[in-house]
Amino acid sequence: RDADIRDAKQVRDVVKETRPEWIVLAAAYTDVDGCEGNPALAFAVNRDGAVNVAAAAREAGARLVFLSSDYVFDGKETAPYETGDARNPQSVYGQTKAEAEIKLLGVMPECCIARTSWLFGTGGKCFPDTILKLAASRPSLDVVNDQRGCPTYAADLARAIMQLCRKNATGIMHVTNGGDCTWFEFAQEIVR
Repeated sequence: RDADIRDAKQVRDVVKETRPEWIVLAAAYTDVDGCEGNPALAFAVNRDGAVNVAAAAREAGARLVFLSSDYVFDGKETAPYETGDARNPQSVYGQTKAEAEIKLLGVMPECCIARTSWLFGTGGKCFPDTILKLAASRPSLDVVNDQRGCPTYAADLARAIMQLCRKNATGIMHVTNGGDCTWFEFAQEIVR
């Protein structure tokens, strides 16, 4: 919050001043539709900003966990994606995260990339809150049933990130809650 990650100097100054042992890079432009409408901003934040943070971390001797996304994949597989599966993003948001992963591994090969999916929790815009608000004001809801994912509770992700830091994790990890469902199934359970 103390620096615009698009500004390499601001990032270096904050990292130099705070001298962190670990940096957890959760800052991102996550509005998927917004990224489609403003790809320049999306790439500046999600790819270039991430590179700025990685470069500052490397200079300061800090470790890095970068939060990425299942949007780096095309969503066409019927089985869970593995960490080594080919990236094939279908959106600008996914492209920004996929390119960031590649560039970060070039700048800081020992970084940890934590891919997550369908994040929800308190204190921000999330699918369960949206569904509950809509269900309270409409007699029925239309929710897609052709996309599967792993809803991931933000508090569980935070605990997993702490464990990754404690274990000095490196490489690409998939960090989600267990199980999977469609958006429709998720909405059904939320309303129930």
